[in-house]
Amino acid sequence: LKLASAFQEQQQHNNSKQLATCIVLVTFKRTTVPVYFNSTLFPIPTALLIQKMALKVANTVVALVYVIPLCGFLTTFSLFYAGVNNNTMNQQMNLSHQAIGAGLVPEYAISFLSDTINFYPTSNIGAMFISIAAFFFLLTFFIRHIEVNKKAAERLRGPLAGKRANVRRIQIAAAVLGACSGFGAVGVAAFQEHINIVVHLAMAGLFFLLGTLYCCLQTAIDLIMKLESKRVRLTRLLVCSFMIISTIVLVAPKPGVEKAIANQLSAGFEILTFILYMVFFATYHVNFRHLDISLAMDDVREVGIDAHQMKETPLHVESEPLSPTTVKMTGYHQV
Repeated sequence: LKLASAFQEQQQHNNSKQLATCIVLVTFKRTTVPVYFNSTLFPIPTALLIQKMALKVANTVVALVYVIPLCGFLTTFSLFYAGVNNNTMNQQMNLSHQAIGAGLVPEYAISFLSDTINFYPTSNIGAMFISIAAFFFLLTFFIRHIEVNKKAAERLRGPLAGKRANVRRIQIAAAVLGACSGFGAVGVAAFQEHINIVVHLAMAGLFFLLGTLYCCLQTAIDLIMKLESKRVRLTRLLVCSFMIISTIVLVAPKPGVEKAIANQLSAGFEILTFILYMVFFATYHVNFRHLDISLAMDDVREVGIDAHQMKETPLHVESEPLSPTTVKMTGYHQV
């Protein structure tokens, strides 16, 4: 308790400094009560180290979202145009004549992303990169979902409660679209063109179309809640605008255009859409650099409480009541 008193006295002189969290266990007879303090009395290396690591988790996740796909893109494209797919194994299987889609060597100056991962070994390399990236895509979607929910509960109150319901609906729709888009990315890696082109194209459609819609919904949330600066919101709005145009050109039929030109045009806009995705997620650094990620877990069996009866059975603990002075000092209300 003396330590707690010293903490509060020092807080009055150091309100402008970064706060470190300290947990003190205070025992009242048979009950140990955790009391949390925010203090600047003295630096706590362990607490500060954990806090810095926690703040880096979200930033690391969003960095991997675009670093891994870009590495996979550059690797598979380089190997494909270097002709590594034109190997003895593929030639013996006669894939270049029987397969649907691109051959073992580039047919045009600009190739589709799917063409570069159609055959061994780039198919294996691409599948590995895409699968890892899809995991971090979904993890980023989850972190963003939690962030928006928390900020909506804090900011959209009173007269703004109606906007909170709208944001909640957009959030649910974005979560579904994001999950389906990530599933489509894994499907693209699992079913190459020469294996099953129908499934491959369906999965690619899920990834690009639903991924574009997800980014648009997240931009709408930014505009409604004004989560970040005007510059960030404008950047995301411009990226989404170009993304919509690029996706339309990618999937739209091109009647009257020569096949070679139409293929290269669609392939070019597919690559552009992919790059715009990476730029959009890179802007999440502005949000995620302030997030403190933590994971808590408890087993109710250790305290003898049935999880199914927690709502019906009140918890009684034998301990001396906290005095008004202690309650005021710790910042807790007596229960």
